[in-house]
Order: sequence, then C-alpha cells, then structure tokens
Amino acid sequence: EIVFKTLRDLGSSGSSASSIFADILAGATSVSWNNEGDESGKPFDIEIHGERGSRFIEVKSRERESKAFFISKNEMAEMLDKRGRYHVVVVFRAENKWIVLEDPITSLEQRSLKLCMILAR
Repeated sequence: EIVFKTLRDLGSSGSSASSIFADILAGATSVSWNNEGDESGKPFDIEIHGERGSRFIEVKSRERESKAFFISKNEMAEMLDKRGRYHVVVVFRAENKWIVLEDPITSLEQRSLKLCMILAR
C-alpha cells in the first residue's frame, strides 16, 4: 500500500522525529489514510493497526516552520479519548522538515506544549 511505504520511508530518514515515527509504526499490520481523496470528517488522518493496538495520526501541514498550528475541537476530543495512541505530525513543506508530537496531552501537562485560542470573529 502506498501510504504504508511512504510512512516507512519517513520512519527511516534518520532524524530523531524519524525514530519516534518508526516506533509508532513498529508492528503495524495495516495502515489507512482516511483523507487520501477527500476530507473524511474523522479527527485523524491516518490509522495504524497492529501488534501494539491501534494508533491514530493527525497530520498538520505548514508551508514554513512555525510554532503554531490549528487543532479542531473534534481533534482535541479525540486526543483525550485516545490518549497515548493519538499523535500529531507537523510537516513544514518549504524546509522539508517535520516533527512528531507523540502524546500531545502529556506534553500539555508537562508544559512543553501550550494551547492558544483565537477569536473567530
């Protein structure tokens, strides 16, 4: 499957983010990309199932490196519900860099990640 091959390639690219991602993929028997064609409405983009249970990945893509990205209310609820199994990958296209937030809820509790609210109107 194309997605699985691409994810495996990311997991072997040599950076610390790659080793984290390789660990997330360890023991995977199936990988589904929910938004390959159109937006699925699910609060995650990729589902990984395997020996270690299910993992869920939300991919955030940015043109340039930034410390800020948007998370929806549904994505936040899913992070809480799937704590420890929900990961966020932030891709910075122009710099060809990416980071993995393994467990965003724990990162919030440890204050290595912050929430910000923006008024919509």
